[in-house]
Amino acid sequence: MHNEVIFLAAALALGGCAPMVFDKPGATQADFSEDSAKCRLVARGMNPGGFYAQGSASFVAGAAVGNAIGTAANQRATYKDCMMAAGYTVESPQVQALTLSAKPIVARLSVCVRSAYDAPAADVIRAKLVLDATKATAEQLSDPSYATGPEIAALNTLHPRVKQCQQDALAALTPVAPAIVPVLSESYAAGDGYVASLEGGKISWGAFNTLRKERTAAAKDEIATILGQSASQ
Repeated sequence: MHNEVIFLAAALALGGCAPMVFDKPGATQADFSEDSAKCRLVARGMNPGGFYAQGSASFVAGAAVGNAIGTAANQRATYKDCMMAAGYTVESPQVQALTLSAKPIVARLSVCVRSAYDAPAADVIRAKLVLDATKATAEQLSDPSYATGPEIAALNTLHPRVKQCQQDALAALTPVAPAIVPVLSESYAAGDGYVASLEGGKISWGAFNTLRKERTAAAKDEIATILGQSASQ
């Protein structure tokens, strides 16, 4: 959804506080997992939490609780500083809330679309149609061929399933992230037009993939702008 990858830090492992959301342009989930693991080790190593208290049982118990809270807070602060030193930024509370709410919806959308794309009916067009438009190859973007009868039949089977996935996602996103719904709706509608043009012989596969790639990139930029506006509020 975002122009960059947004990551949910496992902050529960650092004291059970509310999770932090980190953002780093160009980072993958694997990059984040590696950096996060290193910073957790740094945080624990610099804030081991050992202490000594003497007195009544209630005093010692209270001191133990206070020490645990202080240690957790220090670990969290060290973890955050370590991640920021590695090039990550902490998203605003507004963006964090939106991201956490939208994350499971986007995950369901991805699974739904992937299921349609992997169906046997799509076998004939899978080499022509990349699932993630932004990852279309140079060959796919320059493909001069037009959709054949079997390819059109496959599109007619695949496209309605994808549209249902999109509609379900929009319905789920409306109450939790209403600001981005119009952007996605417009992008999906544009995609419907591209499919119609491809099936009607008006554009080639290369033009189709190019339009999809450009529209996807534009939608990501628009959503990034919306998230940036949310962060500044």
